[in-house]
Amino acid sequence: MKNIKIIAFIICFIALHIGVNAQILTPNENKKGKWGYVNEKGKAVIKYKYDEAREFSEGLAAVKHKGLFGYIDETGKVVIPLEYDDATLFSEGVAIVKKATDFRYGKRSSLRWGLIDKTGKAITDFKYTEIGSFSEGLAKAKDDNHNWGIIDKTGKEIIPVRYREIGNFSDGLIKVKYNNWRFIDKTGNEVFQLDDNGQVTDFSNGYAGRSYWNGWKVIDKTGKVVLPNIYSEGEVLKIISEQGLVQKEIQRIQEEAQKEKQRKAQEAQRKQKEEETLIAEAETALDNDFYSADCPSVDVLENLRKQLEQLEKSIPNGLENMKKRTYLLQLQTGLSNAMRTQLLTPKYGATSARKIMAGKYEIGMSQAVAEEIMGVNKALYKQSITTVAGQKKEIWQFDYDNPALRGYSAAVINAAKAECPTLIFKSGKLTDILR
Repeated sequence: MKNIKIIAFIICFIALHIGVNAQILTPNENKKGKWGYVNEKGKAVIKYKYDEAREFSEGLAAVKHKGLFGYIDETGKVVIPLEYDDATLFSEGVAIVKKATDFRYGKRSSLRWGLIDKTGKAITDFKYTEIGSFSEGLAKAKDDNHNWGIIDKTGKEIIPVRYREIGNFSDGLIKVKYNNWRFIDKTGNEVFQLDDNGQVTDFSNGYAGRSYWNGWKVIDKTGKVVLPNIYSEGEVLKIISEQGLVQKEIQRIQEEAQKEKQRKAQEAQRKQKEEETLIAEAETALDNDFYSADCPSVDVLENLRKQLEQLEKSIPNGLENMKKRTYLLQLQTGLSNAMRTQLLTPKYGATSARKIMAGKYEIGMSQAVAEEIMGVNKALYKQSITTVAGQKKEIWQFDYDNPALRGYSAAVINAAKAECPTLIFKSGKLTDILR
């Protein structure tokens, strides 16, 4: 017990002694432009003899004399020779320094960066044109070919110096570019790469932004897209920089998608009801005697036909819709026939109108009624007129030389001929039908 108390006393005495004698040294320049170091009271502790002096770090400070840097300790003793062209603060026992690698013609040239330890021993070869600041034990390094990689404080190239561009480590990943951008972890393993040559941000809060065509989207640390390309670069940077904002945005989009799904479902139901109502109106309209005056007007029928036509054209092609489209076409044809019936009945009477609609020629019918039956086929006929015993005779025959038939096969022409019998009229009446 007595020994323990003695040991504790000694430890406290040493700590107190260090606290009393420890001093903070600050670089200071005198009126002659020389640098030295002063303590907290402003008293010069290390003489003013250097051309430049930098702050102490880990017990050592970089000083410059006659154009070269080295390191001194807090007593002013040079512990690392002044042989470097530039020098940085020590951090975790390592400093980044620049040194000439070519001394031809008595000049220092080919300046390259490397790492040294606190004894001045080189940790790496002096082969880098640039070494960035260390962060979490890693630093970016650039070679003579303008390629980038990552080194650790032992000088090991964790990521080979072969990439044209490089980002910063964030969330354990760093972006590097060879052809396309890719992400590598701190062990040097490639996690994923982009499938195009678009741009990408560093990761923040587990997410990164990447450009895609005319927008930016958000990806996670596996490369999976979590937000679509509907943002600007600035919007993406804002979203990923704030903790939890990506999840809020995902939730917002999901909610909007759900609302849109519901809206489309409601719209589909409304449209389905309108279609059913329209078809029912057309079926009701067709369930009439159009040879009588007590039936829907031509205007009503034409309006229904146009609506059915628009509906039929809006339905996508495909076998699953063929039955529906066929029925809509049948309804349109029925309405067209109903309108024609309404127009023919007042002009020729119900009996003749029925014959016209049936397409049935009968001996004794008027030439006007027969020509209505011809319909569009009238253009395929040629006429010849003769007078016998003062009586006019008209012969209507199928015209094989009609220009409208040019280019059609014999089978098509013969089918058209079958629908165009030879008709003979005398005094405006049909007297003969020759097939």
